[in-house]
Amino acid sequence: MSFGLHEQQGLTSQAFNSFLNRLGPDPVAGAEAYEELRFALLKFFEWHDSWFPEEDADETINRVIRKNAEEEDAIQNMTAYALGVARMVHLEMQRSPDRRRVELESLPPLVSPAEEVLAEDSEDLPECFQHCLQSLPPENQTLLRRYYEHNQHARIVQRQRLAQELGITDGTLRQRTKRLRERLEQCVNRCRKRKETARQKARRQKK
Repeated sequence: MSFGLHEQQGLTSQAFNSFLNRLGPDPVAGAEAYEELRFALLKFFEWHDSWFPEEDADETINRVIRKNAEEEDAIQNMTAYALGVARMVHLEMQRSPDRRRVELESLPPLVSPAEEVLAEDSEDLPECFQHCLQSLPPENQTLLRRYYEHNQHARIVQRQRLAQELGITDGTLRQRTKRLRERLEQCVNRCRKRKETARQKARRQKK
């Protein structure tokens, strides 16, 4: 069960337990309802083409937990309320400049390239991505490929299987791949800046 991320977001155990109590009449039922709700949110964000459906689902649940802690009787239907929060999270993430900047998972060889990703300033992106991906240790390259392959439900099942193979929790797997993705993103950004600087220098020399 992937409860670790909510604890890392500064939520108290009391707030989290209160949330589980609202989901089910006993701890087991509450935990099962939690997994069902999170899976529904994952499907929602994947259906709406979220770049990071796991993170968006966790952010949604975090907000619901906080609201429930502030006003325990304010939420009548937890699932319906969570889906409403998910819609707001999705709109916020669409407007976030960071979400336009962090789009590496849509590039080869992780999955097929998306035209909208490559349409803007794409001159150096594929080359830099390949260079930076190959600079990672082979086991990390394999981890990223397997983590981001497939779509929708198949991707969720693949990640659960991957976590089991590695002997770690789903939350630990998400954190590990997040760090790798951030490292890859930083490398790509540096590579693109170097190439753009070189082009600007060449243009100045021609004048």
